[in-house]
Amino acid sequence: MSNLLKRVRKRNSIRFFYFSFYHSLLVPLGLMIVALSLSSCSKGTAFDINTPEGREALMDQVRKHLTAGECVVAINLIEPLYDSQYSNSEVRLLRAAAHGCRAGIDFLPLLTQLVGGSLTGSDFYKTLTRIFPSEEDDQKMESAWFATDALMATLKVGTVLDDLFKVNGTTRNPGSMRYWDRSTDSNMYIIFVGMAAMGTTQNRFGEPNSSYVKTVDLPWETHDEMDETGCAYAGSLVNLLDGIDGVIDGLGTSSFANTLRTIQSDLGGAITAACTDGCDDVFDVDTLCDAATTTCSGCPLKIRNRNTCMSNTVARCAAAGVVRAVNFTWN
Repeated sequence: MSNLLKRVRKRNSIRFFYFSFYHSLLVPLGLMIVALSLSSCSKGTAFDINTPEGREALMDQVRKHLTAGECVVAINLIEPLYDSQYSNSEVRLLRAAAHGCRAGIDFLPLLTQLVGGSLTGSDFYKTLTRIFPSEEDDQKMESAWFATDALMATLKVGTVLDDLFKVNGTTRNPGSMRYWDRSTDSNMYIIFVGMAAMGTTQNRFGEPNSSYVKTVDLPWETHDEMDETGCAYAGSLVNLLDGIDGVIDGLGTSSFANTLRTIQSDLGGAITAACTDGCDDVFDVDTLCDAATTTCSGCPLKIRNRNTCMSNTVARCAAAGVVRAVNFTWN
């Protein structure tokens, strides 16, 4: 077995998926199929999370079920370990992979659709609506949220979290709202999780037509209309852009990298301005948001997590500005 395949065998599911889409332009399909089969090997079926052997066996089974597309089984297996004292970056990435699976993320088809399509203006929102269908109670949107939680907690080695930037601080998996605190794998995957969160939310609340254009506006255009779902939606778009900022310099000039640069160029400045406009209420539509009390310069950190967003007036105003910008563009 080559050294490359030995390394692939040891990777967790996120690393395998990252290998798949990042190297799809560089390695033959046959090698990826072999790598996939190796990733599904399991050491056993007894999962005592209090022992290293039990934890490794459980994670191997999670990888196996993800390879088979058995998303809910993978979620049910990984959640107790994720909520335990033994949670670590590998566990968090597997949890993100399991929930990303249920949210509809399938990297190779997703990469093909993104690289081959138009992702500027309204086409960006239409593309995500098409790729990530969702209906009420299918849990796809919520799984995208839970994947985001896990990714925010997947930090660079040695990172010390400042309370000012911490999310989910009372759990086993505290995370950071700052993308530069997080690992490259986390930032890469949060791009696609953000897309999934947006696409599923747009399907549920925008009532898109057969051309994937909304027929009703997303309902979170003011501070008081903002709820957990609206905050999660706006935060997903901001996190997506953060993820691109975190990885783009290391991606070279591949078609995929150029696709991300297109998104970054088209949306980065626009969403920053939308947050500022929301805080300042430049359109005079929100009595609780104005330049005197809720001003912000760009998107405040707390918009990036649905809970910190909901508990912060400035973040809710910024999120409303993001939603208004999307409603204006997605036509």
